[in-house]
Amino acid sequence: MSMKDEMGAGPAAGRKKARRGTGKAAAGAPAIGNFALILGAMKSGTTTLYDYLVTHPEIAACVRKEPSFFASDRRRKLPRRYYRLWPDFDPRRHRYAIEASVDYTKQPRYRNVTKWIGEFPANFKYIYIMRDPVDRIESQIAHNIAKGRITRENYADNLEATISTSRYAYQLDAFREPLGDPEVLLLDFDELRRDPMTLLARVVDFLGIDPTFTFAERPASNTRKAVNDSETFRLSAEERARYRAELAPDMARLARTYGFDVARWGFDPAAAPSPAPVLPPPVPPAVRAAPPSPGAEKASPPKNRDKTGKTGKSRSYWSGRRKMVCYDCVRAMVGRFAAGSRSLLDVGSHGTGLVEEFKWIPERVSLDLREPYSSEAVRGIEADFLTFDPGRRYDFVTCLQVLDHVPDAEAFAKRLLAVSDRVLVSVRYLWPGDPNDAHGHDPVDEAKLDGWFGRAPDHRVIAQEPLRGGPESRRMIAYYHNVPGETFSLRPPRARSAAAPAVAAAPRDEGIPEPAGADDQRPA
Repeated sequence: MSMKDEMGAGPAAGRKKARRGTGKAAAGAPAIGNFALILGAMKSGTTTLYDYLVTHPEIAACVRKEPSFFASDRRRKLPRRYYRLWPDFDPRRHRYAIEASVDYTKQPRYRNVTKWIGEFPANFKYIYIMRDPVDRIESQIAHNIAKGRITRENYADNLEATISTSRYAYQLDAFREPLGDPEVLLLDFDELRRDPMTLLARVVDFLGIDPTFTFAERPASNTRKAVNDSETFRLSAEERARYRAELAPDMARLARTYGFDVARWGFDPAAAPSPAPVLPPPVPPAVRAAPPSPGAEKASPPKNRDKTGKTGKSRSYWSGRRKMVCYDCVRAMVGRFAAGSRSLLDVGSHGTGLVEEFKWIPERVSLDLREPYSSEAVRGIEADFLTFDPGRRYDFVTCLQVLDHVPDAEAFAKRLLAVSDRVLVSVRYLWPGDPNDAHGHDPVDEAKLDGWFGRAPDHRVIAQEPLRGGPESRRMIAYYHNVPGETFSLRPPRARSAAAPAVAAAPRDEGIPEPAGADDQRPA
């Protein structure tokens, strides 16, 4: 593997102009032969380096810094979809198209990254920016606390993914083996801060672009932000020592296998290295536990997050679906079956704010692999549900439009029943199967859902969206009730909070419960 070592830092003002694009990239988007990928690591200056490089006249900027195109399994990796992310690419003057998706070095979460890259018809050069691995862990924890994904009290509960991102040799192995000695430039965050111009000269030489171009000196705004993140949260001396000891074998292998000087971070390169780990094999196309979203196919810059923490993409997804009949059914059933609940966990929210509406439930938690919904009233947790350990049981769990996405739906369903005695799920009902679609379980019917959960639900409705013909307009909503000593009943509870909606009863497996005020809600 060609590993060069050093680094660069920089701007932010230039990125807004570089990202703007013409908006004309469509089917006629030009084929691009050379890509430069900044792989990560997260919280190591990737944005600063990207901001510098997109000002070079021979580098085309992506419509967004982190499209994570090869990390997602939701869509087929058609070249034209990737090309659309560079609407301003001009083969007469641009030698590279660049992006900086840190998800590419988050093994083992995104297993298919190198599989997709290896099958893509283009040449790739890779840039990997690293920093002291314990400092990086500290900065990522601070970042997640600031985003509301974790709290200062529970940050240590699910740290394995964060620690794994700091196993730099392990992350590089994912590229070295499948891609056959790719060209990778290794850089150091500290050099980005100290001497960005010298580092940029090395990057220019690595890419083979015009060395006479002069990068403008700009405040290292994002570098400063990374430092500020670490100042808002500090690991204890005991925690730092424990993580350093855990990461020492990987650091030794980074030095021996990839020739990177880890002594600069206080690690002994002569320590016993970790064996090359067996990387998880690529998995069949599947999606994380989240509803479908526009993804990398759109060639429009992402909007800023709103006050609830949702991105423009998440707002767009939810605003276009919140008035659907299936969600009216969910509202009615949560109002009925969770009337007395004190805690609710929504699994696979991905920015969908339905949980915000259940205001009578004091504790509401939203969980997803990435970008869980969060607000002042809803705590977001970024975690893999199959390995997530809440350390308690929730009064009520919702999982909407998720089971038909995940590879092992049965394991996911059993996990839902393990964290609560009241579980409400929704799936696509009898949608035709499509080999190019991420919903690998279609068509889903009653028998398939019953097989996943090991029994029939206590209540089930089929929601038909009006004015939407064809089979792709129905969803099945099912409720599972397993409260010891409590008999399931459709009869409304005698006492309920005034905030909980009143609901009309519906027979099992028939009809749609109608929430109060349904006449005023028109399906989108």
